[in-house]
Amino acid sequence: MKTKITTLVSLIIVIGLFAGIAAFTSKNQKDQTLSFSIPVQVSDNQIDRSLLEPVYFNPVGESCEFTIDISGMDEFISNIKIETFPLGSDPIYSASATNTTIKTGELDVQNKGIFVLIDPEIRQGADLEDQEYLIRYTLILHTDDTSILTNGLIILVTIAIIIFAAVMLLLLNKSAKKDFDERQLKARGTAAMNALIVTLVTAMGIAMIGRSVDNFPLSVFEIGIIICLTGAITFLINADITDAFFGMKAKRFPLAIIYTIVGVMELMMSGIYNLIFKVGAGHELSVVSLVTGIYFFAVGIEMIIKGLIDRKEAKADEES
Repeated sequence: MKTKITTLVSLIIVIGLFAGIAAFTSKNQKDQTLSFSIPVQVSDNQIDRSLLEPVYFNPVGESCEFTIDISGMDEFISNIKIETFPLGSDPIYSASATNTTIKTGELDVQNKGIFVLIDPEIRQGADLEDQEYLIRYTLILHTDDTSILTNGLIILVTIAIIIFAAVMLLLLNKSAKKDFDERQLKARGTAAMNALIVTLVTAMGIAMIGRSVDNFPLSVFEIGIIICLTGAITFLINADITDAFFGMKAKRFPLAIIYTIVGVMELMMSGIYNLIFKVGAGHELSVVSLVTGIYFFAVGIEMIIKGLIDRKEAKADEES
């Protein structure tokens, strides 16, 4: 009875939490704000042209409106065009402005992806020194009709998370009813508590560091993966060290090899070899692949070392 109540309470917490997050996320998809600066290099009173990537927004519905704030020197004019997918189609809005805030009015975007293209130029008659200048832009996208695609993805992801949580909780609490060895249950509980504390400290630490700096380098996705993996790997290593799992001896070395290989592959995919040794895949460091690689590699090495220690102890017991 207590196990059923525990499962029900946990499910209610998960469903309530993610239903609230999904509703809040869906509601706040209506306004998107993006601020950035464009460096403009001037030589001989001409702008050194470089490829300026268009700013892309996911579909937001049938119509939307942009508010664009421009902050820079009066000698620069910002030419702005807004296009819908595919890039290169006729612009649905264009304007030129300097140090002002412009409103596009309602734009017919037909539930397509949106591109904002910005091309700065020097005002005619202006005389600028040869150096780099910064022009800051703030783009605010507003829509009254959130994309069906976006809301659908939010709902599907939320349902998938709730189903996954329900399956994991049911399996966990079902296995708790079995007559396990008391020492192993205690070891598993200790490992779980250690993992919980590490997870809480990791989440709180990232939150405090993120709050103390202006430009935190990690995305919400990266933070979530780091917290999740840190807790899971902490539990897995501690539980394995204290023999909290059944039937691991026969599977240990195959699993250890798999963990180690996956860890090495993730490290290579992260681009860390390219950054350190100038070899390997990728040129930018992927935080998720790096963390996953380190954690999986650590689990593989731990399982190999633990297996060798267990074999040595078993051999010593046979000889004595």
